[in-house]
Amino acid sequence: MKLDTGFMSAAAVLIAMTAVAAPQGGGSGGSSGNPGTSSASGGSSGSTGGSSGSMGGTSGGMHDSMGSSSGSMQDSSSSHMGGAMGAASGGQLTGDERRFLMEAASAGMLEIQAGKMAAQQARDPQAKAYAERMVREHTRNSQKLTSIAQAHGITPPEKLMPKHQAMLDKLQRAKTGEFDQAYGRLMDTSHKDTVQSYQSAQKTVKNPQLAAYIQESLPVLQEHHADAKQLPGSQGSRQALGGSQGRGPSASDRKGSPDNTNGRDQRQPDRETTGRP
Repeated sequence: MKLDTGFMSAAAVLIAMTAVAAPQGGGSGGSSGNPGTSSASGGSSGSTGGSSGSMGGTSGGMHDSMGSSSGSMQDSSSSHMGGAMGAASGGQLTGDERRFLMEAASAGMLEIQAGKMAAQQARDPQAKAYAERMVREHTRNSQKLTSIAQAHGITPPEKLMPKHQAMLDKLQRAKTGEFDQAYGRLMDTSHKDTVQSYQSAQKTVKNPQLAAYIQESLPVLQEHHADAKQLPGSQGSRQALGGSQGRGPSASDRKGSPDNTNGRDQRQPDRETTGRP
């Protein structure tokens, strides 16, 4: 009986120890369940990654949109810049104003090229000095006209108009001894045409910048024309020469001449007055 009691006591102790160990195993099992938590944590990380990807995509879309908007703004700015420059210069030029500008530019080029030629080939000192002056003053005038053209988006001509080229070609064909006269004729004719063109444009041009240019340039061109008439070969020079050669006796030359008074000699007494035959 004593053995059985001891055995039972030992069994009871063993059962008690087993009962105590069971909750610890369950707890361990519960701890082992932490991988589930880890999985959940992984899922959260995946969700975070997905959110990050969505944010990246949104950010990329925003950058693309901003870039597109910026490009549109630049295109719009560029397209309106020319119009703004034209407005700042007094508005766009009309067709007639454009034609005048191009013709005036060509006429100025003619004066410069002919002047350079005459500065080297002219023999007459007056013609040579006039030519050098034309190069200086028409170069300065052409620069002003070029500025107006560029402000309105117009490219000035790079070569002469046909009528101006024909004038220059004629001067180039002049013989050495006839060059001064040919240059004088050209300056007289070309400045006459230019002054008339500017006077006509002055009545019709409305653009403020171009109108101011015409008003400033016209007196200078008129002075050029007046001086050109004094050059050898010009119409004014030929008229002056012809007048001096074909001029009759002046009043002072005729004074006291035998046929001064109605064809009668003042030195002979009038028969009707004396009554003698």
